[in-house]
Formats: sequence, C-alpha cells, structure tokens
Amino acid sequence: MIGMLKNRRFPKSTAIFLTAALLFTGCTSSVPKAKKPGNDTWYFLGLKSLDAGDESDARKKLVKAEKRGSELIAQRAAQTLCTFGNIQQKVEYSEKLLARFNNAENRLISAKCLYNAREYSKIIQLTKNISFEKDKNELIAIRLKALKNYNEEQFRDETFRWFMMCPITDEHVSFWNENGWIIEADDYFGPSNLIMFRIALYQKKYLELLDAAPEIEDYIFNYKINYPLLFSDYCKTFFYGDDDFVRLAPAFARLAEKYEGTEGAFYFWFYAARMYDRLGNYTKMTRTCFENAIEAAKTSEQRDNALWYLFDTGLKNSPSSIVDLVCENAGQINDPSYYDDFFDSLCVHLLNAGRFEDLGVLYTALDKHASNETVAKYAYIFGRYVQENQEDSKRTYIEAFRRALNADSSMYYKIMAAEKLGLSDYEKKKIYFAPKTSSKFTETEGVSELLEGYLEFGMTDRLYSEYMKHDLVDLQTTIDCAAYFNKCSRGDDDFLVQSLRMASRHAMRTDKPINEELHSLLYPKNYREKVENVCTKYGISPNSLWALIRSESFFDPDVRSYAGAVGLTQLMEFTAADVAKKLKISDYDMTDPEMNIELGGYYLSELIQRLDGDKLSAYFSYNAGITRVRRWKQSAQTGWKDLPEDIFLETLPYAETREYGRKLVSAEKMYEIGE
Repeated sequence: MIGMLKNRRFPKSTAIFLTAALLFTGCTSSVPKAKKPGNDTWYFLGLKSLDAGDESDARKKLVKAEKRGSELIAQRAAQTLCTFGNIQQKVEYSEKLLARFNNAENRLISAKCLYNAREYSKIIQLTKNISFEKDKNELIAIRLKALKNYNEEQFRDETFRWFMMCPITDEHVSFWNENGWIIEADDYFGPSNLIMFRIALYQKKYLELLDAAPEIEDYIFNYKINYPLLFSDYCKTFFYGDDDFVRLAPAFARLAEKYEGTEGAFYFWFYAARMYDRLGNYTKMTRTCFENAIEAAKTSEQRDNALWYLFDTGLKNSPSSIVDLVCENAGQINDPSYYDDFFDSLCVHLLNAGRFEDLGVLYTALDKHASNETVAKYAYIFGRYVQENQEDSKRTYIEAFRRALNADSSMYYKIMAAEKLGLSDYEKKKIYFAPKTSSKFTETEGVSELLEGYLEFGMTDRLYSEYMKHDLVDLQTTIDCAAYFNKCSRGDDDFLVQSLRMASRHAMRTDKPINEELHSLLYPKNYREKVENVCTKYGISPNSLWALIRSESFFDPDVRSYAGAVGLTQLMEFTAADVAKKLKISDYDMTDPEMNIELGGYYLSELIQRLDGDKLSAYFSYNAGITRVRRWKQSAQTGWKDLPEDIFLETLPYAETREYGRKLVSAEKMYEIGE
C-alpha cells in the first residue's frame, strides 16, 4: 500500500498521517493529526466535526475549505454547508454555492433549499432556462410547484409541456396526484385530459382509453398538437388495446398519409407496419410501411427503431432473403449497439440453417456499420467455419481471426481469436490489457485529490458514492481506492463488491492500458483458502470457481436473483438442498460465503463429471440445467460435422445462456492470464 501511495499528487501543504489506511485496521479512522492543515484538508476536518455533531466547528472549517480549497473540494465544501443549520443559513449558503458553482447539480441543491424556505420567486428565476428534455425531473417538479404558488396559468402551461415532452415516469404520476388540477368539464376536452391519457397509458390501461381515442385525435388535429410522444401513446392505445388489426392497419396507414410531414406520420406508419405483421401473410405491406416509417422519421432514434423492426420482421417473414435485406440497408444504421440483439439472433439462425458463407458476407458488409461486438462475433465464427471445413483457406480464417481480435469488442472474442492465432502469453496480455479505443469518457479535474482525502480519512461511504459520480477516475487513484476496499472486506459487507465495481468502471471507460495491479482487482481471488480447499477436494480449477463466483454474484454473498438464486455461487434453494443432502450437511446458510462456496463448488464439479469433462457445457448446465443442455446438443442441426463447443455456444436458443457462457470463459481466461 505504501508503494501505491508514494506517488500521490495530494497538495504538499496537506500533512495527513496515513495510519488507518496503511494498517487496514478497518474502514473508518479517527481524525489524523495534522501539523499545519492545508487548504483542502479543512474540508475533511470539517466533515469529521460535522459527523461528531459539532456544527459550529464544522462550519468554520468548511468555510475555510470553500474559500481556499482547490476547485472540486471547494465545491463539495460549499455543498455541505447547505445541508445543516437553520433554513435561513441553508438558503444563504445555497445562494453562495450557486454564485460560484452554477451547474445542474448545484441548481438542484439550491432549489431544494429555496423551496423549503418558500422562496418561490427565486426558484422561478433560478430555473428560468430549464429544459424539460435535459434537466432532472426532480428540479422540474420543484419549479412547477413554485409556479403553482406564484403563477397558476404558467404552472398549467409548463406542467402540460412537461407531460407532453417527456416519457412518463413514477415521478410524473406522483406529481400529478399531488398537484394536478381538476379535469375540465365533460363537454370540453382539454390539456388535463391529455395528461390523464398519458398517465393511464403509462399504467397500461389500454381498454379504458379506447373510448377516448377519437376525442384525443380530434383535439390533436384541431389544435395542431405536435408532440411525438403523444402520437406514440395514441398508437399504443390501439396496438395493445384493440386486436382488430384488419380494420386498424389500413386505417393507420391512411392516418400516416393524413399527417404527412408531421411527427405523427412516423408513428402511424410504424404501428401500421406492426399491425400488418401481427396479422401474418402481409409481408409486403409490413415491409412497405416500415420503409415509409424510416422515410418519415424525424430523428435518428426513430430511424433505428423502424430499421430494427424491418430487419426483425424480415428474418421472421423472409429468412431466405434476410442477408440481402441487411446488406442493402446497413448504411442506414445510426446507433450500432441498438442492433446487437438482432444480429445475435440472426447469427443463431444462420448457424442452425447451415448458412456459414453468409456469416462471411455479413461480417464484411457490416464492418464500420454494426457494432464492434457484432463484427467480432461474425468474423470469429466465420473464421472457425473456414478453419474447420476449408483446410486450404488458411489466409481467409487468419484474416477473420485478426479482424475479431482487433474489433475493439468485449473480451470474449478477443480471447478466442488470440487462442486460435496461437499468440504467446505476452502477446495475449498486451491485447487483454489494451484499452477500448472508442472510449469517450474524460477525467474530472481535482477528483483524485478529493478521493484520496476521503481514503486517507477513512470516509468510505463518501469515497464510494463520490467515485461513482464521475465518468472516469485516473488509474492510480482507482487502484488505491479499490485496493483499500478489497483489503477492508471481511466477506460480510459490501466492500469487495464496491472494490470490483470501481475497478470495472475504470476498465470499461479508460482509453489507456490497464496494468497488473488493476487486473488483480478486476479479477480478485478473495476467499482464497476456502476456494482452493474446495477445488482440491472436488477436482476442479480454482480459476473456474473464481470465474463462476465473479460472473454469478460479483462477489456479493447476500445477493438474491429475481429467480431466487442465493449467494456467491447463486445456487437455487432446491439445488442447494439436493447438494447438501449428497454431502450429508443438514444445517446450512446459503448467505454464508464458505458454505455457499462448498455447495457451489461441488455442484460445478458434479456437472463437469456428468458431462464427461466438458467444462463449457457444464457452465451452460449451471445456468440452464443439464437436461436442457443435453437436449440442445441433440437438436443442434447445423450441418457442421463434430460441432465444436465454441460454436455450439453460438447456436443456443437463449441469449442469456449464450452470454453466460461467454462471461465465464472470459473470466476464467482472465484469472489464468493474471497468474
């Protein structure tokens, strides 16, 4: 740890003893003795006083930090001053905060203080340039409530626009329940009716809305209401509430023509297409309507949505021509990652149909249009097909593997391609430790000093929450913080999970190489003694079990999945009971890390034995059940003789299981490369 801390960039004037951090006697520490506290140090000392309940002393120290500290620490000190004292003091300091640090975070802090003080006119002035599309709903709600107490007409107008311009959330519903006005008389259909319509649609009350739909359309048309989300909700009312698509599909196509040039045209074409698709036997009309929707799209998001559905319905309705359809339209893709799930499904279809050459056509056509993940997948699988079936085409599969290796994708296809290319451990590590070149995250100035201060004062709650606020924190500070949390972990707390999350966040966002220290934090070997003993007892690799724990629970011993799986190895309770019976264990707690590792390790080893040493199939079975995996193997009809395990993975019918296999293979290789 001393080696990690010696290159700190903390201000020279700060004299902080690192006893607590160095000894790791716990994740809290007493106030370090400082000979001459530096300007930034006043902030941390102020927090200590505040935690001790001495508000007067805390205020003195925080004021010094706000006036003299570095930019980010001064801002945090100013924010803290807004959190204690009487209402007048909070307002005073919130106004000072905003005068110096006028940003979205601080506008919300100031608005809360002003609202509690009933300073409504100041809130209205503060938020005069508010954006319903960019600002947080919490700040918008405060502004609207201030307007309600100050200017009823403006309150209604802005409330209406907020409900029309933004996706409805629970915050909207709660706000309307508390602050909505009485709905207009029955003979007048007005703005409040539209608000109630959107809320009811959000609550999926489709059948209740059908009677009101004609009035909604008349109001939209007569008053030229042109909010995209309102058109979308109007269409959803019929799509989910009325199944008479024989009548509705052509009616929506006529509405699309009626609203040509408006926001409504896209949605009417889009839902007409989906209705024709639901009817079946309307392949041509479905495609025509989706193509019209693409043409009518006003935003790139709308275009991607319609194009995704065009591809998806094309795969379902015309699978023989799907490759041509994709190649013709690949250039229209705007957000490549939006299509990953479709291209994953398409890959499964092509493999099961034995259309291996099409994988090569697509990986070439999709290059620079689809995501790196999709390009890597198609390149690797096509390369494997050529390698296994066309012995005289070595150059072709080598090129495909190199494209997969250099696609800037997630780790799995890099690992698999590196293995097939026969790279040395040194070459592999260099590739695995390389950053994503597509990263667009930047470091926040001054965040390292702030985090290091929290670290040295043992303020773990503030340290973790502060770290997660920022897009990117520099490598050495990340290592210091993550290593501290890792060392603090006792197995019955959140520290190991938080350590892993910080390390993972940095690795996913940095545009610089990671190093050995960060790698060891990304792939921790905690519970070492128990893991190694269990693996020796049951004849499996410790790296396999660590990979399983990391992938299943992220080392959280208390986690419970939506399906009911519990603890580090995420065993279902009935599976755990069966394993415990075999091991003659009558009393066990699945949230106890050691017991969970014992049962999970045995179960994994049993699956490997039952599948004749096939570890990858054992991983699939751990996730989906051994009976199901055996059935998948028997039904795999790709036409590929002696189907390899890595290609069998790509044919599985469930995306969750495919991704599960990739995650475990990747994690195990990362544990191996770190040895």
